[in-house]
Amino acid sequence: MSCYQSILFTVLILLLSCGYVINLICYSCNGCNDPFKSTGIAQINSTMNGSQFYCMKTKGAAIVNRNITDNCQPFTAVGNGVHCCQTDLCNGSNQILSINSLSIVLIIGIIGKLI
Repeated sequence: MSCYQSILFTVLILLLSCGYVINLICYSCNGCNDPFKSTGIAQINSTMNGSQFYCMKTKGAAIVNRNITDNCQPFTAVGNGVHCCQTDLCNGSNQILSINSLSIVLIIGIIGKLI
């Protein structure tokens, strides 16, 4: 591995390890069903120091709630579940993708091309 590749690899590893969320903005509403319209919906800003926050979307049989939490355990049942994400306003989506997972796959692909 060349010096350039070693430096790039080190920078990528450092970027991946910086997933600690300091400030996060999430939608906050009860009974805000899908499809979601964000007009007039409150937004909450996490301002506490030293904690990792998640935007959370809970979907029950007939109701959808969105909020912010410092402890989120995702699960999925038939048509229901708890979805957790860590990007601003990500709990407004009808489908929540894991951006961190997609980023890791992309970076591994780039590193594979360099080696």
